[in-house]
Amino acid sequence: MFVPAGLHPARAERRQLDQIAQAGADLFEIGLAHHDAGLDGPVIQTAYRRALSRGKVLTRALRAVEHAAGLRPTVVMTYWDPVHWHGPEHLARLLADAGAAGAMVVDLPDDQAERWQAAAKDANLSTPRLVPRHLADTGLATVAAGASGWLYAPASTGPTGYRGPLDVPALADFTTCLRAASPLPVVSGVGISTPALAERVAPLVDAVVIGTPVVRALMASPEQAPALTAAFAHANPVPVLARITSDAACLHQALRALPTTGRGISTLAARITDAQDLASIALRLFLTRSRQTSRSSPTDLLLLHRVAQIAKAAQDAAAELTAALARAVETQRRQAAATSRRVVLIGPTPQQFIESAADLLDRIPALCDAREWPESPCH
Repeated sequence: MFVPAGLHPARAERRQLDQIAQAGADLFEIGLAHHDAGLDGPVIQTAYRRALSRGKVLTRALRAVEHAAGLRPTVVMTYWDPVHWHGPEHLARLLADAGAAGAMVVDLPDDQAERWQAAAKDANLSTPRLVPRHLADTGLATVAAGASGWLYAPASTGPTGYRGPLDVPALADFTTCLRAASPLPVVSGVGISTPALAERVAPLVDAVVIGTPVVRALMASPEQAPALTAAFAHANPVPVLARITSDAACLHQALRALPTTGRGISTLAARITDAQDLASIALRLFLTRSRQTSRSSPTDLLLLHRVAQIAKAAQDAAAELTAALARAVETQRRQAAATSRRVVLIGPTPQQFIESAADLLDRIPALCDAREWPESPCH
């Protein structure tokens, strides 16, 4: 998700980043405001002007990067002028110290590419590159050779904020060329103005970046940005289901070695919140998909049914873990009160509740496996 730094006061900005991450953003692109953002449309240019009017542009950007990087992997989007003004080596180090994983200079001059890439490498920053659709094969190979992190393939040839139709077949051909030129992941953005377009573009690339729709909300009605983020994040359910599968497997593994005495009790409480988070992710996916589909097909209904089952399994696992926590605390309380005799509680032990929770989590990967679905909506 693209967010321009400095659009709002620091406290509000941190809250917005928190909400956008919770709504489903897997990565942040933090925009460094610039007065001559020629590749951007009027919405982002207006956002940049507002950020510039607040002053201390770089300081505010670094604070935004630092907070965003604590939530999700974060890269910085910038024009060359700020890089040149601050010095490539100095700016690269500042961004890295703030926690950025990379920085993309969208209008990087050819004669400055080598210097910027060296500065970024020394600071341990990746250098994604925006690849114009019109670039010839020789130029494409040169750009790809100097990139790291990923290649950015604009979905539209217009500026950011384009809201017209997309030539998806042409984008598919372009991404094929990029994959032939480089093993780097391919990311797309620009012109992906609706969740429906995001769903069409997502199968062609490794990630989709959304900017203007959310920036528009952040400027006019910031409280709407999380719901809009969720709508885009869940437009293609495959990455969400893959995340649920991975998180469920990690939680299952953690439960198998979970003690129920001493410090294990606080760890058990943390695992309860993990299970609740799984249920929340599934429920957000359910709500988003159900709102986007006015007339549900049998395949849509199958997806919603599976997602509801995932949410229930995660919630039931959280309930079992909560029962384990209550029983473990009760056992410790009674043992502390007993002076000379061993306390025996009748009923399931904490470990039995935990095993029940693990069994429930075991069901989730199969529910997430789109290969088992007839006419899967994920393909």
